[in-house]
Amino acid sequence: AEPDPLGTFAVVSEMRSNTCGPQVTEVLSRATFDVALALRNGSIFWMPRGASQATGTYNPGTGAFRFVDEQTVVLAQPDARRGITGCALIRADVIEGVVDWSSGDGGVDDVPTFGQDASAAPRARGFRGTETVVWGVAPGSACGGVLGAQRGQFTALPCELTYALTAEAR
Repeated sequence: AEPDPLGTFAVVSEMRSNTCGPQVTEVLSRATFDVALALRNGSIFWMPRGASQATGTYNPGTGAFRFVDEQTVVLAQPDARRGITGCALIRADVIEGVVDWSSGDGGVDDVPTFGQDASAAPRARGFRGTETVVWGVAPGSACGGVLGAQRGQFTALPCELTYALTAEAR
């Protein structure tokens, strides 16, 4: 079954904290992007335009959602013959927030029951939340070369980036 769409949202992401260092190339202090949200069987789907989809948990009683994604980024391949340990970083992303619901009856907030008449169904007005990105060294890696003050290096590992997310329905 197809998920029930909640809508497409214009998201503004603003940095709140950064222990990774300003020289890390991926770090933006402010970004905007579009994301579609949908629900199915107690799961919520985060579908950003031009990026990979994530599946998370959703609490229908409160509108709260949570997505967790973890990736390993290999920066240097190990080479046992040459005595090179290699370097891999783990990036963990956690997005948490609450959907802002507005019903079709002139503005009374409500949490929806799906499958009802679409003209009376509450609409997701937007959401508010946070995104936390944690970078760390994968077990067994030697990543000293990524620490420093040069472009693309980290001030310290593990480190954390925190963003405030605000979104309005498109």
